[in-house]
Amino acid sequence: MSTVDRLSFDKGIYAGKADEALRDREKLQKACQSFEALLLAQVWKHQLAAAKALGPGAEEPFHQMEDVALEMASDQLSRLGGVGLWKFLYEEIVKQGDQTRK
Repeated sequence: MSTVDRLSFDKGIYAGKADEALRDREKLQKACQSFEALLLAQVWKHQLAAAKALGPGAEEPFHQMEDVALEMASDQLSRLGGVGLWKFLYEEIVKQGDQTRK
């Protein structure tokens, strides 16, 4: 795509840079949400293991499926707003990026 193709009469000459910045922010948001989902999954897995350690100790045949289910639930929770960790990370990274540009 040439520079001329990216021009927008509504946004002016800098439309391409604004679109690129928006895409970068969206990528950053997804990365922060993925990190939060991974962290939540790990916390849930450790809590589940601790709860099972208190039980009778029978081997579970579906242990790997439980891990996948926890990861999927954590990912969905993060996409729906999460617990707020991803928002904090996102805002801090954006703030640091703005400070380094100055």
